[in-house]
Amino acid sequence: QHGGGYGVYRHSPWELHESRLCDSFKVWGWADQDTPCLHNLPNPQLSSRLVEQPRKPGSREDGSILFVATAHPRNLFRFHSCPVGSQFEDYFAWEIRFLVAVPDGLRPSILFRPYHTDYGWCVRERISDRFSDLRWDDGRPVHRRMKRSKMVVVDHLSTSLLESLAANIPTVLFWDT
Repeated sequence: QHGGGYGVYRHSPWELHESRLCDSFKVWGWADQDTPCLHNLPNPQLSSRLVEQPRKPGSREDGSILFVATAHPRNLFRFHSCPVGSQFEDYFAWEIRFLVAVPDGLRPSILFRPYHTDYGWCVRERISDRFSDLRWDDGRPVHRRMKRSKMVVVDHLSTSLLESLAANIPTVLFWDT
């Protein structure tokens, strides 16, 4: 199990299929007594990052607030518990609503990290048109960027939130369940 909503999505047919055909399915801590083939193990990627570069409480290298966003394809390609097709417009409206609520003096501290694939949503252009004072992430590995940030904002249920929590970084989570 490697992320992708496993263990947290309401509807994940591929997770159900994979876990049913295995004698033993290793997960990141969400196994319970009702799922005998699932076995909890620590995530080696998250654990090794903590050992590599432990973050001391209160340490901040650049003072930025890293906003980790996501995106989804414009067309349905599988059924799952994420915005599909035009539902992404509602998701995008949540991002805008959050950014509008940030005080003007704090917004320049935000470093916006869009998803690596835009899927034709023109996220950078749409957000830049509305918030010219927002800075943009340069795409370096997210765990390195997180370590340099004073706070992380994650607007989706994903591995990014696990990485920020495991790294002991103050984290704001928000999304429409």
